[in-house]
Amino acid sequence: MRKVIITISLLLLTFILGAQEMPLSSYYFYVAVYREDVKWVQKHLEAGYNPNKCRGEAGWYDSKPLKVLVEQLIGAYKSYIEGSVVIYPSIEVFKLLTKYGVNVNQLPYVWDRIHKYDNAYLNRILKYDKDKLTAENTNKKDEIQDINRLLEALLDAGADPNTEPIGHFFQDMLPYYKWGNSPEDPTTVWERMTGSYQGDVSATKAEAAQFRMQRNAEEKNKAMERYYEHH
Repeated sequence: MRKVIITISLLLLTFILGAQEMPLSSYYFYVAVYREDVKWVQKHLEAGYNPNKCRGEAGWYDSKPLKVLVEQLIGAYKSYIEGSVVIYPSIEVFKLLTKYGVNVNQLPYVWDRIHKYDNAYLNRILKYDKDKLTAENTNKKDEIQDINRLLEALLDAGADPNTEPIGHFFQDMLPYYKWGNSPEDPTTVWERMTGSYQGDVSATKAEAAQFRMQRNAEEKNKAMERYYEHH
């Protein structure tokens, strides 16, 4: 459900931006990677954005561009149905991140990719979409290929397949909980730990504080209304 909401919000964002010039920020860097928009990702990297950091919708889970990428599955279906040259956006984005120095061992990315799209996922495709796997230009067939395609790229770039997530809890998650993605991170420690921040992740700390005050006032008014309804 969280990914569905994020996808809808990103589609709305795309509509709002329209033909405007691609904006640059830590949040838009996340959007560009999430959408596997090669040109937008490149523009951020050329402007000096850190290939190991971004500010997404779900706190720590969306704070690393490569983590956002390995948990996505877009593939090249659009290129197939348009009859254009097949370009794998996930691989192109990955190449850009590695070119600008992304740390492929900052998190257990190989483990993450396998865990996200494990045998259970593949078995669901085989069970419910088996007839589509032999069809020409099939999306499902490309999805299966894309799982391994990015895994191969990670391994070729030196990602360690033997790393596990426990150590990264202490090396990466705890520092994020304590300090956030940047000094401008609008979230509190509790909001980072629980993923409960509902405001604009690209907001300033002052804007976030104003948002919390308004939200608290609204919740207080609703509580008072409920009280008077029963008394």
